[in-house]
Amino acid sequence: MDIPLPDQESRRLIFEVHLRNKPLAPGISASSLAAGTDGFSGADIQGVCTKAALRAVRRAVASRIEKPADEAPVRIEPDDLKAALKEATA
Repeated sequence: MDIPLPDQESRRLIFEVHLRNKPLAPGISASSLAAGTDGFSGADIQGVCTKAALRAVRRAVASRIEKPADEAPVRIEPDDLKAALKEATA
């Protein structure tokens, strides 16, 4: 038995779950992410969110290595999500 892929509303809800309690840059919308991920499974969406969060952490660590006094907050930026989505579709 095949499980159908989530529709846009379901993908939006999945993004909301996996981005909950993660620091997001202003303007990141679960609705717009869902609109651009037709054909993604819930696991695909979870992977995108995880990869975007890891990119944000790596960027913050690298920034603090370069400038130890830098206290910029760790947050997921649109470019982190774009890169994670690109990697997911490669």
